[in-house]
Amino acid sequence: MARYRLYRLDARSGRILDFEEIDAIDHEAAATASIARLGTHPLELWSGKQKVARFEVGQMTFASRSGWG
Repeated sequence: MARYRLYRLDARSGRILDFEEIDAIDHEAAATASIARLGTHPLELWSGKQKVARFEVGQMTFASRSGWG
């Protein structure tokens, strides 16, 4: 399991409102868990210093990117 941080952002300023830690087996599992938490604010998923994905309000799916390990 790896630990990820999911940041909830202000849609206008892009500033971080808060974050949640997510434990997941890989990037794709973390992204799937993130989409389930998507509400009225954009989200960014990070693994350490690496930005994994950004999710916009209304986004319902996630296309995995090759090269994730």
